[in-house]
Amino acid sequence: TPVAPAQMDNPLTPGSATQNPLAAAVEAPPVAEMTLEQLPPERQVEMLITRAQRQHLQGDILMPPHANELHSWRQVLDLDGGNETARRGVEATEEGLITDIEFQMAQERWLDARASIAQALVHFPASKRLQMLKLRNEEAVVAASRPKIDRVLVSGVATESCVLATALDARIRELEVAVISDCVASSSEARRANTLS
Repeated sequence: TPVAPAQMDNPLTPGSATQNPLAAAVEAPPVAEMTLEQLPPERQVEMLITRAQRQHLQGDILMPPHANELHSWRQVLDLDGGNETARRGVEATEEGLITDIEFQMAQERWLDARASIAQALVHFPASKRLQMLKLRNEEAVVAASRPKIDRVLVSGVATESCVLATALDARIRELEVAVISDCVASSSEARRANTLS
């Protein structure tokens, strides 16, 4: 009598490993299907380094959380604290973030730099360079928020002294100066007229 297909010893059918040694090899999960934690530590390190390099090329430096370049480098260091490739990878990540922030600051994109610094400090809280950039950027944010003065209108009582000194100080600071002649006075009309001329 012929055997029904369901009763045949199929090497791909679960449970047939006891009857067919080929089935045991087929049923073992391939490396790609194994979780990282199931691999030996040396293999985990190799895979994490490859992952970090791929994430770098894809631009996944800090995002998405737990699936980015920095996270992968730190996982390598958790497994092998002396791994030079991972140590250099973490240093390069910090350096890349600092370079991006400096570029934003050079373009006077203060608020973008503020956000980038905050994000970088989450990952590198002890970084002295990031702390210094934060301070410089905050000073620039305050300076940028001050009103810009480019023209000074001068009036006053002592035309030959106070008004003249104020106007000269403003010119030294490369400001446009206008003395409102109807709004200045002096002890004599001659002094007032000589100073305005």
